[in-house]
Amino acid sequence: MFRRHPDPASGGTAHGTPPKAGTTRPPQTRLVQKRQIMLGDRCIDYTLKRSSRRTVGFVIDREGLTITAPLRLSLATLDEAIVSKQSWIIGKLDNWLAKFAAEPAGPIQWQDGMLFPVFGEPYHLRIVALATGRRTTQVIAQPVSRTLTLMVRDPSDAEMVRLALLRWLQGEARRVFAERLDHYAARMGVRYAGLGLSSARTRWGSCSSTGQIRLHWRLAHAPMTLLDYVVVHELAHLREMNHSDRFWAIVSQEMPDYSERRARLRGPNADWLPHW
Repeated sequence: MFRRHPDPASGGTAHGTPPKAGTTRPPQTRLVQKRQIMLGDRCIDYTLKRSSRRTVGFVIDREGLTITAPLRLSLATLDEAIVSKQSWIIGKLDNWLAKFAAEPAGPIQWQDGMLFPVFGEPYHLRIVALATGRRTTQVIAQPVSRTLTLMVRDPSDAEMVRLALLRWLQGEARRVFAERLDHYAARMGVRYAGLGLSSARTRWGSCSSTGQIRLHWRLAHAPMTLLDYVVVHELAHLREMNHSDRFWAIVSQEMPDYSERRARLRGPNADWLPHW
């Protein structure tokens, strides 16, 4: 479900606009390029494809924005065409992101261009080969453009890609989980002894009698609202090691809408949770 080839006739959104007359062929034109453009306060990634067509075409689907432009159209003129469609582009991109968030997640297909949810935000994954002489796998997150760039020795090795992303995601989980625990512990006036990552099958978190809190690493896929609910839930156990009315009163005091968050977290086929 994470990757679908662009096909305007079967679910993508297409739009076209004619280029201005009198354009000149851009120097060293490549047929396919990855580019970015600022539209308002948003940095938009897109794929530029050059072809023999005579107009500029826009396609938006779950892989993002693809623009097809004439071979002789300059980049300056292309940018003008994109800006002229700014409202349409942003609106359609937001619609696709909302549609993605509402769909049940399926098995991850470890491919370049797939969507990879990180704290509720769908990131486009770019998989590239390490530069000659480098051995250390690297992941670079770009929150503004919602892009993850993974540099590995063999981009075609799905297991290598999976393990690299797993290590990176668990590192992000430790960092962000600690930040949220510290934030809510201060607000609730409690102290926890330590944080550990869990891979339990049946629960998202736990709190021991010694104050050790464990959170499932896959919560790093969850929207922050759901992660925060689990954090508050476990911190509340530092006062009440049960699920009594007193316990839920503590949770409700910090998070009045906890029941809605809890329902989404416990619902079947969590819409934010990919199948590893």
